[in-house]
Amino acid sequence: MSKVCIVGDCHFDSHLKASRKDNYPETLLNKLDSLLELCKNNVVTDVIFLGDLIESNRIDLPYLITLYNDFLILRIMILNHFLNHYQ
Repeated sequence: MSKVCIVGDCHFDSHLKASRKDNYPETLLNKLDSLLELCKNNVVTDVIFLGDLIESNRIDLPYLITLYNDFLILRIMILNHFLNHYQ
């Protein structure tokens, strides 16, 4: 039997937020690392992102590549509304 991890709206973004005291992009990547570690430790085979994986279409390419490289080790499914950013 396989295990699945379901993740809500992550809103990954490469830009700092004025409303945040931390480094928002770095904090999100750290959370992704924690998620990957959790999946590895619990032998999770699939991760489902419910939507809004990316905050906007203005994400910087190096940040996007970092996300992509992290996702290479997972089999993921990204659902509906985040795709509207690229239409």
